[in-house]
Amino acid sequence: MFSRLSQWAAVGLLVSVTAAGLVSPAKAELEQGTTLVLAAPAQNVDLRGYVKGAVALFKTVGDRDSNQKRCMGYGSLTPDHTIEIQQKTSQMTLQLRTKQQDTTLVVEGPNNRLYCSDDSAGGGKDAELVLSDLSSGSYKVWIGAFEPGAGFRYTLNVRSQP
Repeated sequence: MFSRLSQWAAVGLLVSVTAAGLVSPAKAELEQGTTLVLAAPAQNVDLRGYVKGAVALFKTVGDRDSNQKRCMGYGSLTPDHTIEIQQKTSQMTLQLRTKQQDTTLVVEGPNNRLYCSDDSAGGGKDAELVLSDLSSGSYKVWIGAFEPGAGFRYTLNVRSQP
């Protein structure tokens, strides 16, 4: 039987191992700067972080995504998160949650393929992307604020399907 301290240590180890890119839990919460490894066919993970809105994202990744949609928002020079897909995935949904902030979302996949969003499918201010037929590889994720200089905490929910 684990003590309360041992249980927390085990959770900390699981998240640390995930951050190192060795294993990925079925349901977890990971902090900004970690690498999420999607090894299982279906997963549901929350990634957390803080947007500073310092740099125009189009200057970092490009003006338009692979579907000619504008890449908008202000974020950081480096990706906020990296998602490693280990096997072909039919669908991955990335959905931002904030407290009434206007957000943007940029993903750069293998072969520099860009995906950009500034609103959810339901018309909300939180950005959302539904990506289909994804190959294995590294997907860099930038979280942005619609207004320059805006700072706020966010949760990015990542759901994958086989």
